[in-house]
Amino acid sequence: MQPCTPSLILAEYRFTFTARNPLTLPVFSDPLRRSVFGLALHQQSCIAPNADCVDCMLRHQCDFAFFIKGLRPPEAEMMRKVGTVPLPHVFHSDQTGEASISPGGQFSHGLVLAGAACKRLLP
Repeated sequence: MQPCTPSLILAEYRFTFTARNPLTLPVFSDPLRRSVFGLALHQQSCIAPNADCVDCMLRHQCDFAFFIKGLRPPEAEMMRKVGTVPLPHVFHSDQTGEASISPGGQFSHGLVLAGAACKRLLP
């Protein structure tokens, strides 16, 4: 019998922005970034913006439901008794406190994708 070594694909992306206007980032801005990402993804991918993802017939093909709602895929072998699975992404930054950024100043944050999220981003 051959040893089974599990593999997990991880991809890290870093986004760097330049401020056009004065900007103050709060102490814990990672949830804010996740919310902005979710809103933009919802606006770009949802065909029924007023419907609940759980009831949508495209919920298992939708990027918003996959990245933000964490709906369990119907073919999933593991976690069959739950409706949601852990989200396949983590936002992070090097910022440790409140940051004031002047016009022309730069700030950045990272995004780590795991497993199927990597394949979904770059098919």
